[in-house]
Order: sequence, then C-alpha cells, then structure tokens
Amino acid sequence: MTHTPIASIFIPVYNAEKFIAQTISSVLAQSVTDYELVIIDNCSTDNTRQVIAEFSDPRIRVIHNKTNIGFAANWNKTLSEIRGKYYKLLPADDLLLPDCIEKQVAILENPKFNNISLVCGHRDIIGPTGKTILKLKNPLAKGTNSARTALKKCIYRGTNIFGEPGNIMIRSELITKTHGYTDKYNFVIDLDFYLQILKYGDCYNIPETIGQFRISSDSESTSIGRLQANQFTALMEHLRREKHYNISIFELFIAKLMARINGFLRRIVYKFLL
Repeated sequence: MTHTPIASIFIPVYNAEKFIAQTISSVLAQSVTDYELVIIDNCSTDNTRQVIAEFSDPRIRVIHNKTNIGFAANWNKTLSEIRGKYYKLLPADDLLLPDCIEKQVAILENPKFNNISLVCGHRDIIGPTGKTILKLKNPLAKGTNSARTALKKCIYRGTNIFGEPGNIMIRSELITKTHGYTDKYNFVIDLDFYLQILKYGDCYNIPETIGQFRISSDSESTSIGRLQANQFTALMEHLRREKHYNISIFELFIAKLMARINGFLRRIVYKFLL
C-alpha cells in the first residue's frame, strides 16, 4: 500500500539554476519530515536539471516534461500529481522557513478548523543574495477570516493579500472542485486559484513569518505592475458577473482604482529596493 504523505510540495521550474538549490534545501530542512517534494522541470535549457540531480532524498520525485508546456500548464500538472493530504506550490526561487509546513499542517489537522480551506501567513521579501529587504505582514486578522472578508481586503488594497504560492497551503480534496490554474489571468493566476478554493471554506492567517519571496532585477515580479493591475481588475469583473462573492459596483470601482495605485507603487518600490 502506497504511503500517503501529509503534504505534497511542488516546485515547477524553468531555467532557475541560480536559486533552485536553495529552494530545494529549504524544503528538505523542514521540521516535519512526512511530505513529498515533487519537482517538475519544464524543459530548462540552463543547468537546472544538473543542479536538481545533485539532491538525493527518498521524498524527492522529479518529473521532466518532454516539451515546454508553458508555465500555467506546468502549474496545472502539479494538481494531477498530488499524493498528499495538503498541497503547496513553491516557486523555484522562493524559500520556506524551517517550520512553515509544520505550522500550516497543524491548523489544517486541527478539528476546530475543519472549515478552513486555505492557510497563509507573513513573509519576507529577499533580494538575489537572500538578504531580507522588506518584511510583509499579511493584512488579514490573526486566525480565521471568512472568504468574503478576505476578498474585501484584496479589493480595498487592489492586490493579492494572501501572498505568493509558497506562502499558501490548501486542502488537496478541494482542488478537484476547481478549474485549476488559468492562463487567462497569468499575472494574478495564484489569486484566481485561491478564490476558487475559498468558495469551499475560510482562510486562516498565521501571524508569523513562514516564507521568503525573492525579487531580483531579472525577476518577472519587478516588471508586471501595470499588467497585474489590469488583470486584477478583469478578475474582479469576472467575479462580479459570477455573483458568488456579491461584489458591488462600488467595490468594483475601488478594486480598479486601488489596483492602478498598487501597480504604480509596486514598480517604484521594487525599483528602489533593487
């Protein structure tokens, strides 16, 4: 009988030879050991494959795509490879703090929180060398937040307040109820997915730093402010038409305004930090 790990951690990767070793090491250094680490290489053309091959651990499973299927399809491939009770996607240049998985699993395993579908927390922004350059506190209240409350926080800040994928853990059983990651909203692809998950439960915010999000001069995150703002607005318009979250005309106006402001500030701040 195949053992079911408590969590499946996925690293979808393409040409990340600079940082992939650090990312893998951050997973292997976790305080809990009952997880699988699945690395899906999307036909990297640099030394990523060789760097991955240097790691030998029975919890690691490596999948090499035969062709480059694009990043959204590669993220969706993680959803069909889940064996664990809980799911986390970790970008190939981001890091987990050593107790990240332990703290998130503890919430999801607690019978008091059966209504929780998604767990997040605080994270740090780090630069190319790994030095912390900004500490980001999640604006959600400590503990349980309803899905509607969490969405309103996104609307009034004009951005994804949950954090990057590595900051999130999700109940695997809920994923089949979603349509997965969609390339319709490439620049808010993670937020769209979180909001699909939150149709089936609430969000829990751990008021501690659990991960690190890396930015660098060649990072996509430093140059997508305007596109991200446009797609955030498009996603909110879609959600209003869908009606599940009952987004009002006024909230849609606020979302559009704050997304533009946030996109502008994002470009300025990242330029200053780098």
